[in-house]
Amino acid sequence: MKTNIPAKITSFLLVILVFFLYGCRNYIVPEEGALSLESARINFPKENVSEALWKGKHLDINYSISQNSDEVEISGTVNIHNSVLMSFDKIEQLVVKFNFLDNSGRVLGTADITPRYATYDKVEGPLDFKNVVSTVPGASSFAFSYLGTLFGRLNESSDTSEIFQFPFE
Repeated sequence: MKTNIPAKITSFLLVILVFFLYGCRNYIVPEEGALSLESARINFPKENVSEALWKGKHLDINYSISQNSDEVEISGTVNIHNSVLMSFDKIEQLVVKFNFLDNSGRVLGTADITPRYATYDKVEGPLDFKNVVSTVPGASSFAFSYLGTLFGRLNESSDTSEIFQFPFE
């Protein structure tokens, strides 16, 4: 029995794609129990409402956080650094995560706080987000993580930039 060579190539490429996508999954959602870098940990505020600024490698998050016994409300803006936007000013994809941590900095759960944006549109300023999520029992701190792809010229695939910050070991 003879196997068609294009079918072999297609199968091989599908296997590679599955492994690639599985590897990228860790940038989006860390596994429960993953240890965060100590420098990435932010303690939950003592007051009911707190406003703060978190500075990442490629973007900053201005956020307001309010928590009660059942829920955490987090809202604010994501500001992509001008140094990135000077060359790559359009978003293809952006995912921002809010990771609940225990006293030792281990991940207990993750919530999506991806801001609203229009795919392939030019970034004209801060990107807004707001999310209410269930409180994770035992969480005493949190950490942000993100993954994104930006581009400069729509028809030039070589003119893209991956941005990410994954502060977990």
